[in-house]
Amino acid sequence: MKRPIDSLTAEDFAKSPVWRFTGSDTPDETYVTPARRLPVK
Repeated sequence: MKRPIDSLTAEDFAKSPVWRFTGSDTPDETYVTPARRLPVK
């Protein structure tokens, strides 16, 4: 689930507390995905 960081809500953080930036090739680098494995290295 790739989303713009400014669209995340408190509910999103309740479901997935850790998000990481994606490596997209678009000029706008503000897309994030939830981290699937914790702890994050």
